[in-house]
Amino acid sequence: MFEITFDKRWEHEIMRKEHLSEEEISDKKKDFEKWALDIMKALATNNDSKVTFYPYRTALVFDKMFDADRNSMSPLEYMLAIKANAKPDNHTVYEVYAGRQTFYIFCSGNVFRVGKTIEKRKW
Repeated sequence: MFEITFDKRWEHEIMRKEHLSEEEISDKKKDFEKWALDIMKALATNNDSKVTFYPYRTALVFDKMFDADRNSMSPLEYMLAIKANAKPDNHTVYEVYAGRQTFYIFCSGNVFRVGKTIEKRKW
């Protein structure tokens, strides 16, 4: 079974900001795990899904949905890289359109951050 290892700092931050109980944060985690599986399915089966790759330090992700351990998200990261015809690397961003939603994924070190907005940078 696919299981995300969520970043503990993110867990504490979201619990504090949204005043969530342990049970509510557990439900939120399950929702994100289902979301990740749905995205992987859409990438594998939907020709309308699109992934744009932003190489090393050319973009940052904001409006964080969640942070996870990058190793636990490696199946999704590799699917994104294949779809974008890219090679996974450090300090990279994927812009993902799957179905009716667009979101952004930042991969750096051990962090896998999913957010709602992007800031493009020029070096």
